Amino acid sequence: MNRLAEQIKKAREQSKLSEKALAKKCGISENYLRDIESGRKVIKEDIAEKILKKLGKSMDFMSMPEETSQKDSENQPIKKKETSKEELQNYDLKPTGAWQKALGNLIKIYPVQRMDSQKAVGEKSLPLMGNKVEGYHPDKLFFIEVTDNSLQDLRIKKGDVVTVLDTQEIENGALYLINVEKGRMIRRLRKEGSGKIALFQGLAGESAVIKKKEQLNILGKCIKVEFFL
Repeated sequence: MNRLAEQIKKAREQSKLSEKALAKKCGISENYLRDIESGRKVIKEDIAEKILKKLGKSMDFMSMPEETSQKDSENQPIKKKETSKEELQNYDLKPTGAWQKALGNLIKIYPVQRMDSQKAVGEKSLPLMGNKVEGYHPDKLFFIEVTDNSLQDLRIKKGDVVTVLDTQEIENGALYLINVEKGRMIRRLRKEGSGKIALFQGLAGESAVIKKKEQLNILGKCIKVEFFL
């Protein structure tokens, strides 16, 4: 039964009229009125107004309860559902294996190590483009943080992050991360005759330090420097 049918029936009962008496007043059949009140027939607006008028009511009367209810609901404050401690405990923020696998095909995460101690001091996340990072095979790159200002003349300062390509091929004049008896350092290299290598720190007027190739452990070629303001 729809709301309009309910209200017509309620108004008729309040007026203490039988279905037969109200139907006669309205000029409709008793069966038709019974079908309206039961919801079996959809009542037209003009017929509803006619019936209500005979009952001393109007269509405004029919809409008042709904409007009042709507206003009351609008005035009620909206209660926010509080998350229980149990729900919070069951909410796992850790990525699933599937997510990690999916992200692993899009992003490569590298540790950033101090140049002097090789201690990890951070991470870098770089996108994989065509199975490459920065145009290189992702397993051929690593990152170091410069730990002093000895390379200022090369515009490399303490705290800068250097991208290193894992290669032992020497390109004259390029910067390389090397490991010698004094530890790891960055130097500009130049091939000399008889299997010797010249090392330059980048200082104005400096003389090259000559080393035999077997005295050097070339860790990789420095291809990029990032600095932070």
